[in-house]
Amino acid sequence: MSVKALYKEIRFTLRDLIYNSRCRKKLLNNDFSLITCDCTGGCVAKDLKVRMNSPTRNFYFNADDYIKFCKNLDYYLSLTPEPYTGDYSGGGSEYLMASLGDLKMFLVHYPSVEQCQKEWIRRRDRVNKKNMFFVMNDRNYCTEEDIKAFSNSSILMSKYKDVIDRESAYEVLLAEKKGIDAEKEKLEQEKERIKAEELSRKEQERLKKEEERLAREKKKNRKDGMLVVGYV
Repeated sequence: MSVKALYKEIRFTLRDLIYNSRCRKKLLNNDFSLITCDCTGGCVAKDLKVRMNSPTRNFYFNADDYIKFCKNLDYYLSLTPEPYTGDYSGGGSEYLMASLGDLKMFLVHYPSVEQCQKEWIRRRDRVNKKNMFFVMNDRNYCTEEDIKAFSNSSILMSKYKDVIDRESAYEVLLAEKKGIDAEKEKLEQEKERIKAEELSRKEQERLKKEEERLAREKKKNRKDGMLVVGYV
């Protein structure tokens, strides 16, 4: 094994032990179908160690074909891939190709169309149509229009089409912190006010006592002065 291959093996092993194992522990929904445009679904299923309940594995669709596939899922799932007989020289033409009706399939990881057919039929029957996730990326001739078409075709689009700038958790926590800081500052100011009032009260008491002491001394001196005059 080369150094590069050994490094790759170690990296994937550590990823599985550290990251994937944590994801598997959190997984509550394990009877789902990943309808993906390429091999992503197979990778996710492998990482989570769940059965691949979808035929979209070991090949990819171009972006526009994937969107057609999603929009007419029942129809295309009812078909079986056949050897591609068209004239295609675009990206991916170096791979073995198959046709799914009018869609082109690029069999990146299949050794033959026959193997693709066998796996397609086996996994097609597993699709859980009540628990599906659709995953698309921006590869394979994907355009801005394709992304919009994919988003618009979602049944969730009616719910998420309007952008709402809700408060983030950070903004909520920041506002709470500002409120707490303001309360602390107000409390400190109140403490300073009370402290100043207490000092003022004590100072007033001290001045009052000093005045009383001076008054007593003055009165005493007056009496002493009268006694002295009396003896003379």
